[in-house]
Amino acid sequence: PSRESASFTARRCTGSRASSRSLSEPPPEAEKIQENAMRARYIRKGDMENVNNFVEMLSSVDAGVRRDACESLGDRRSVESVGELAAMLSDVDPGVREAALNALTAIGGRKVAEAVAPLLKSESAIKRNMGVEILELIGADAFPVIAGMLNDNDDDVVKFAVDIIAN
Repeated sequence: PSRESASFTARRCTGSRASSRSLSEPPPEAEKIQENAMRARYIRKGDMENVNNFVEMLSSVDAGVRRDACESLGDRRSVESVGELAAMLSDVDPGVREAALNALTAIGGRKVAEAVAPLLKSESAIKRNMGVEILELIGADAFPVIAGMLNDNDDDVVKFAVDIIAN
């Protein structure tokens, strides 16, 4: 029999259990990626206004979906998603990190400054640099947070604060 006419089943052993699915069926992960990509396209068109949907999409396995969600939250100046966007600065994908940085900069304000200020104490130079960049781009709204860092016990944090103010 040919592949087209026969019904093939793939068997996969997982411990003592065996599961099967048709070879013509996509794996469940592929369906989730496809679903998230479709949702992201609708979001970019503005069809979905619920910020919770965007926040949910930040946990997608697809970096493109996570990036689109960050961009959508930034486009909507979603202050309520600042914490989740700040967490995305640690994403494994550099495009997602950049989208989160841009979104946080677009949202701006003291809440963003407070969310990214701890990055200046990070062991990661990438995270410290993102924190400095966001605080510089936020401008005057970040000043109260930056001024508070001038009294920090960590000399590096004080230096970063002085550099941010100077720029």
